[in-house]
Amino acid sequence: MVMIVRPDGRWANEFASIAADLRDRVGGISTRIDHIGSTSVPDLPAKDVIYVQITVADDDRLVQVASALDGLGWRRNSDVVRDHPLLG
Repeated sequence: MVMIVRPDGRWANEFASIAADLRDRVGGISTRIDHIGSTSVPDLPAKDVIYVQITVADDDRLVQVASALDGLGWRRNSDVVRDHPLLG
């Protein structure tokens, strides 16, 4: 069951901490690390889950980031590989 909770002012700081850790680990192979989903919108009720999107330049870097995150115990949504088709 999905639970929506009241907005939590700590979500932005939680993401900042998560992003700093991720930048240390995959920052050299990613181009962006973004806070996405409803917890990224101030004052919006949301699921109490911080969603993170890591952007990479190509499939080789995608594999590197995915491997690094798997090694750190992160869960990925395997249905989502990219947010748009690569131009080639």
